[in-house]
Amino acid sequence: MTQAAIPLALAALLVGLLAGIALGRRLAARSGAGGRLADQLRSRDQRLQVHERQVAEHFERTAALTEALDQAVGELRGHLAAGAGNLVNAELGRRIAAGAAGTKPSEQGVTPPRDYAPSQGLLRGERPAAERAGKGSPAPLQLVGDEDDPTLKVG
Repeated sequence: MTQAAIPLALAALLVGLLAGIALGRRLAARSGAGGRLADQLRSRDQRLQVHERQVAEHFERTAALTEALDQAVGELRGHLAAGAGNLVNAELGRRIAAGAAGTKPSEQGVTPPRDYAPSQGLLRGERPAAERAGKGSPAPLQLVGDEDDPTLKVG
């Protein structure tokens, strides 16, 4: 080798060494940031799994408590029905027992409230009779007799 080639080779070696060190530091910095991100992702995954497990346990417990409450309400109704049958008159005991068995009021012979409004066809979109007859004023309301007035039967 010539005298000029040795310093040139040493200079190339030094430049390569410096370039390698710089490249290694950059890659280490990137992998360090990636490592932190991976650690954060693992941590959040673990927290999510813990949270999902807690939610599942919460709803399982809620379902069990609801079932126990339903059973306790059924036992309470049965107890009240049995006590009513023994302690009060037969009619009231029968009504309470029917309620404890879960029957609907319509099945117990109770009728829903009726509409006592006078029927002139206004709600069905019909014109009043006076307008159909050609008069300009509507027909007067008809008075209900005392025996038909449900408000007089109260109290």
